[in-house]
Amino acid sequence: MIGQDDRWYARRLPDDFISRSGEGTVRLREVINENWWGHECDERAQLVDALLPILADLLRPDARVTDEHRDLCEGIVDAWLTRT
Repeated sequence: MIGQDDRWYARRLPDDFISRSGEGTVRLREVINENWWGHECDERAQLVDALLPILADLLRPDARVTDEHRDLCEGIVDAWLTRT
């Protein structure tokens, strides 16, 4: 089960992603490395791969983060943490 801190980071992930500039993969890697630095590099790369399709629409200039983004990120991070 996902811990309270991980849940907070996961739900905040889309907001952190949209607030950064640059390519989507770079933005996402930065956020994940800051929040889950204690996991192996290849494990974090798997999380990037899982989350990028969910967050790709946030690369549009007019994009807005929704609760659906937050819920999906939380679910993906929960599944990822359970596996790692």
